[in-house]
Amino acid sequence: MEFMLFVLIGCCIFALLFSLMNFLKYEKAIKRYMETDTNQLYQENKKLKKQVQDLSDALDDIQDILDEFEDENEKSEK
Repeated sequence: MEFMLFVLIGCCIFALLFSLMNFLKYEKAIKRYMETDTNQLYQENKKLKKQVQDLSDALDDIQDILDEFEDENEKSEK
């Protein structure tokens, strides 16, 4: 009975150590991936900000044109 308990505790300790080793291995890989992923996300974020600014400028131009048409329409109605 004591031997089986000793074996069970030994297996649990081995499983915990094995899990810890795998965790540390994958943690390093995840950190490397996150560093490269962060750089890629930063570059994509810059591109998206530029696209948003371009779209905002285009919407402002369209709004200006619409305002001009409304002004001309109001003048022609009077």
